[in-house]
Amino acid sequence: MFASRKAGVVFLSWFGVVLWMSFIFFMSSRVGDDSADLSGSFLGFFGPFVRIFAPKVEDASLHVWIRKGAHLFEYMVLSILLINALRQHIEDKRRVYLFAVVVSLMYAVSDEVHQAFVPGRSASMLDVGIDGLGALLGVLIFQVFVQIFKPWRAGI
Repeated sequence: MFASRKAGVVFLSWFGVVLWMSFIFFMSSRVGDDSADLSGSFLGFFGPFVRIFAPKVEDASLHVWIRKGAHLFEYMVLSILLINALRQHIEDKRRVYLFAVVVSLMYAVSDEVHQAFVPGRSASMLDVGIDGLGALLGVLIFQVFVQIFKPWRAGI
């Protein structure tokens, strides 16, 4: 199917990025009540575990933490996928990391603009900041992974 193994790796790397961006877009397209219900499902699952360590935490606080944690996670994964795709084309790891964070932030801004038009949702610069932190966390995780497995692989 592919002319070379490299072409297949490049295609799959970018396919993962597009798939994950589509997932983020889909999640942002959920109207306010549906989004709140989904967060409530996570609250029902994680709430009892959190209460082991913080028994007095209120559901409303946990709900906010779940929603913001989802932002962090979504953009952490996006930046890792972007790094993986970009490194197929760019040798300098600092440029790869910078581009991954910049593209993640640009997508975060566009995602918040998109949410402003979804019923029951709103745009939030705080969420863009959390998304940016997630992207930076993704870079850190990727770099740690590279350091751990560096003896088996040169470069990034």
